[in-house]
Amino acid sequence: MKHLFFRILCIFVFNIFLVGASAQIDKAQLLKDLEILSSDEYGGRPAGGNEKARTYLIERIEGLAPAYATMVDSFGFLDYFRKPHKGYNVVGKIIGTKFPDHFLVLSAHYDHLGVRSDKIYNGADDNASGTAALLALVRHFQQNPPKHTIIFAFFDAEELGLKGADRFVEDPPVARENILLNINLDMVSRNEDNTINICGTYDFPKLNGPLNKIIQESSLIVTKKHEGPNFTGSDNWTKSSDHGRFLERGIPYLYFGVEDHPGYHKPSDDFEFINQDFFYEVTNLVRITTEQFDKKLKKKRKV
Repeated sequence: MKHLFFRILCIFVFNIFLVGASAQIDKAQLLKDLEILSSDEYGGRPAGGNEKARTYLIERIEGLAPAYATMVDSFGFLDYFRKPHKGYNVVGKIIGTKFPDHFLVLSAHYDHLGVRSDKIYNGADDNASGTAALLALVRHFQQNPPKHTIIFAFFDAEELGLKGADRFVEDPPVARENILLNINLDMVSRNEDNTINICGTYDFPKLNGPLNKIIQESSLIVTKKHEGPNFTGSDNWTKSSDHGRFLERGIPYLYFGVEDHPGYHKPSDDFEFINQDFFYEVTNLVRITTEQFDKKLKKKRKV
């Protein structure tokens, strides 16, 4: 009888270990993805001219998650100078176990500034960091299926005016009214003060409930700034990245991002300057946030 009890106890402990292990982000792979995407070999991932990065994303996603019929969505657009370009969004999904027709959209732009004056703008923080974090979250939710379907949107041409997000929101692969929440990651790996800012709760205060508890339990310093009437011009981040296009359509969003740093839009935004432990903790914070809203959101969004 004692032996039977011991065996049951061992199985129980082992199962707990497995659950805990599956709930963690693979830090080594997270950092590897970031280092690769921000290497000189990828040429700064200019909008439309980032085929190498796009191929890398496709291969990584195909190994983890089912894709929509059009995994790569190509689109034309004009830049600030009315010059025509072509962009390419990469989109994958994990189908929800309970609400497969209700959607959370996790997004990050994978383009950056390319090569300028013979200098490569690798964009490690902006935004290879958000891109690598999104890949880690694809893997996590493939192993831990969500209740709602999660769409993983890797947007192109953010640096030229949020064009990839524009394309997605205007012509989404699912019913727009069934998109319950956008969680957007843009610059999440470089901060010396262990601080990450989250925007979205000023425009959508109901998001505060689940989010506040998450923040209280986080090892990070989490701020809610850069939104509302006290922040104006470039200091207001509500439309500073791809989440802005979701806001314009009335879709709730949460935006995770750090303050500007010396490498922002400079050739010095390289892998060697990111804060690896901070980046890992932010990715876990996004994971926990996604899991909590996946549990809390149950009804269609009112439009």
